[in-house]
Order: sequence, then C-alpha cells, then structure tokens
Amino acid sequence: MKTIYLLCIASILLLASCGLHRTTYIAPIPNTPMFGHDSEAYFNAAVSPTHFDFQGGLSFTNHIGITAGRFYSGSIRNSSELGINFFTQTKTNICLATTFGWGQTKIGNYYTKPFNDREHTELHVGYNTLFVQPAIYKIISTDNDVVRVGLSLKYALNNLKEYSYTEYKTNTSTSADLEYERIYTANKQPFRAITPLLAVEYTRNNISFGGHLGYSYTSKINAWYKSNDYKIPSQSTQYGMKRDLYHLPFILDFYVGIRI
Repeated sequence: MKTIYLLCIASILLLASCGLHRTTYIAPIPNTPMFGHDSEAYFNAAVSPTHFDFQGGLSFTNHIGITAGRFYSGSIRNSSELGINFFTQTKTNICLATTFGWGQTKIGNYYTKPFNDREHTELHVGYNTLFVQPAIYKIISTDNDVVRVGLSLKYALNNLKEYSYTEYKTNTSTSADLEYERIYTANKQPFRAITPLLAVEYTRNNISFGGHLGYSYTSKINAWYKSNDYKIPSQSTQYGMKRDLYHLPFILDFYVGIRI
C-alpha cells in the first residue's frame, strides 16, 4: 500500500518539475480505467466530432491492472496504447492510481483548399510515446448504480520518427505540374506533452455511459523549411525553424461500454 502512495507522489513531483511550452498537439487516447477492485474489466467505444476510439482494461489484483486503447480517424490518424495501472482505494472510496505505458501514432493527411483546388497540403507524421498518468478519482456506489469521477495528468515523452509537411500549388486544377512547393521536414528527436483530463462515468447493470474532456500542451519540434518556386527555378531557400504539429489539441468524446 505504501509503495502505491509513494509511486503516485513521485509521479506528480516529476510532472511538476517539467517546463513545457503551450502550443498545439495531437491529443492522446483518453483512457482512464478508474479500477475499484480485483477482477474488474471494462470496454468502451467512444465517438467525438473528429474520430472513434476504443478503450479497455482488466484488473487482476486489488492494486494492479492493464489497459489498452485504439484511436481511429480514417486514413488521417491511427494510434495505439498499452499500459499497466497501479491503484489503491481508501475507505472513503477515493482512489489514487498511476498508469505507465507505451504508444505509437501514425498520421497521413491530404487537404485541398476550399474554392481553390490548385492549392494542396500533405502531412505525414509518426512517433512513439512513453507516458505516465497519475490520477485521483471518486467511486460513488448505490444498490444499482455506480458513478465514477476522476482527474488525471498524462505526461508523455514522444520520440519523433517521421515528419513531412508539404504545401504546393499546381499550374491548373487538372495539371500535375507545380507552380511552387514549400516543404517542412524534421530529424528524429524527442518532444514532450502534458494533458490534464477529466473523466465521468455512470454504470447501471454493467452498462456504462461516460465522457472525457481535456487539452494537450506540448514542446515544439525543430524543423527545416525549403521553398521552391518553379516559375523562377533559381529561387530556393532553406533554413532552420520551429513549427507546430498538426492541430488537434482538444479531447472531447462520449462513450458507451460494459464494466463487470
């Protein structure tokens, strides 16, 4: 029991010591297990304005469980996460928990400007994630109903594996010939992210309804920029700069699932 408390306190102190720049970020999978006892299992299917995600977990002792999540947004983004959760429950049904885990994200997006089908954008991003997520939550039980309300803080150390962001304009809407292109690339490098998250869940007869609300902050990546103007072939520049990742920092989803 003391080990669990010390683990949670150490995780919170680690997060508090990290200075981050506020900027845009690709939000993580909002998986908050909120286990209460041994042999507890859950599976949720969530929907939001931008994606679907699936969350699940299983506790195999009164203090340890495993979690898994899958984020799907068509061909734009796919993410997966696995974690191990340490938790303890007090006599007042307030729980402390910490999840340690690993994840992987791949993004591929193609975008054409509205009312101008000559201007296009392509984005390719890939990175791996190591994360720690301390949480505190309350479990309120009656004869038939259980309500869970929790707050967590997810700190992720991401390792960028691939980054390519290209803007280009064609001579005509049907031509493959380029008028200009701007290319942003980045070498392999680490970047950090921190995500406060609110979770609320209501369970009756093993059927759960819930939702997540959160926002992600991240450090910037160091990227390179190159511009080519094909009307003037000699005009080309390249220099180091900082550029944010794809804009999707908000977390807002609603889910239905089972908890047994």
